[in-house]
Amino acid sequence: MGILTSARACQKQRWTQHSATVHNPEDRSFIGHPRGLGYIAFTEAWERFSYYGMQALLVLYMVNRLLHPGHIEHIAGFGPFRHLIESFRGPLSVQALASTIFGLYTGLVYLTPIAGGFIADRILVAISDYILRWQEPVDRHA
Repeated sequence: MGILTSARACQKQRWTQHSATVHNPEDRSFIGHPRGLGYIAFTEAWERFSYYGMQALLVLYMVNRLLHPGHIEHIAGFGPFRHLIESFRGPLSVQALASTIFGLYTGLVYLTPIAGGFIADRILVAISDYILRWQEPVDRHA
């Protein structure tokens, strides 16, 4: 029993020493900021690099491969989508169509979080408020 207790004490001591070296809230080793901020900045920089690089490749892929005869017929729902776009802008070349699709994509990337915030604030909050109001009398009687 004494050996088991001693082993647990050693293990706890090692864990305490290890956890103290892994996370120190006072560590200001990234330009005077917490070290975790460096990881966040690095991740965000690579995410932006990836996002903008893939945008360029998306347009090139659409212009050189996807929007040509032989491929375009196999895209589900593309006929009505193209008709909708061309009803506003008129007949479009492959380059203009790819640029328009890219513009719609980019706009939706930045606008959908606004719509999501609106839905969360207006609809989901009202639903959760309704549920909480319903739950309160039930909690009082339980």
